[in-house]
Amino acid sequence: WRIIDVPGGMMNAIGLANVGLDAFLRDKLPRVAALPCPTIGSVAGHSVDDYVRVAAAFDARPELPILELNVSCPNTATGTQFGDDPAALRALLQAVRRRSRGRGSS
Repeated sequence: WRIIDVPGGMMNAIGLANVGLDAFLRDKLPRVAALPCPTIGSVAGHSVDDYVRVAAAFDARPELPILELNVSCPNTATGTQFGDDPAALRALLQAVRRRSRGRGSS
């Protein structure tokens, strides 16, 4: 179960469950080209290097004209969220921008 109703709310266990970058690029992404709308590539990882690797792979694909960084996920190597630490967030953004086309603002 990923999400379940409980009295007074819900519980979730979302995490970073996915098929992995290589399988996503090979098996899932080709289907995106047939969609009638732009698709956003959601980038996450356990470290800055993970984010950079995924962002660079997504950035190279025309099927993903938009990238977003999931900086609120605590599933990082340190257990902290990049969005909670301005210095860590700045370092992450700089590292990703060096490996992408710099689609976002500075």
